[in-house]
Amino acid sequence: IETVGHCAVSGPHIKFTNLRVPLWNRLDQDGIKIVETVFTITAGLVGSFCTGVMRTAFEKALTFARTEKRGGDTFIISHQSVSDILISMKAILEASRYLTWKALHLFETTGNGELCYLAKIFAADHCVQVVYDGMRVIGVDSYSKKYGFDKLLMDSAVFSIFDGGNVGVRRRQVQDLFKSDSYDPLGPMG
Repeated sequence: IETVGHCAVSGPHIKFTNLRVPLWNRLDQDGIKIVETVFTITAGLVGSFCTGVMRTAFEKALTFARTEKRGGDTFIISHQSVSDILISMKAILEASRYLTWKALHLFETTGNGELCYLAKIFAADHCVQVVYDGMRVIGVDSYSKKYGFDKLLMDSAVFSIFDGGNVGVRRRQVQDLFKSDSYDPLGPMG
C-alpha cells in the first residue's frame, strides 16, 4: 500500500489460510514475551513521534505569530485569540512530552507498560488538533507547501490508527489492565 504520510511504516498485512507451522518453529513463552515487550515500547515511541510533530507545528506557528503583522500594526502574537491557540497547543504538547517520557522511563525501570499505552492514546488523539491549530494561527498560507503543514497533517492523521490502533488495540490493553484484580490505579504515579 502506498501511503500518503509516514511512509516509513509498512502497513499492509498478509493473511494466511490453513497455514501450518511446525512446532519447533513456533514462539515459546519467552518469544511471546519479547514480542509483547516490543509492542508495548512502540506505543511509547508513537507518543514521541506525536510529540515531535506537535512541537514542529507549535514552533512554526509561534515563529509566524512573532514575525508576521498581516496588515496590522503589531505582530499577531499580540492578539489574544492567536495567543490562546498557541497556549492550548503548548499545554497539549508539554502534557504529551512528559507523559511519553514518564511512560518510557517507567517501562524501562519497572516493566509497567500502562503509561506507554496511555502516551500513545493521548498524544495520537491530540496530534491532529495541535497541527490544525497551528494552521489556524498561520491561516490559509499554512495550506501551501511553504510551511510544511501538509506533511505534518498527513503524519498526524495516521498516529492513532497505526501500531495498534487506539480504539481497537491500545484502549483494549488499558481496559484489560483495569479489569485485573491486581490493578493498582495509583501504581504508575509512584
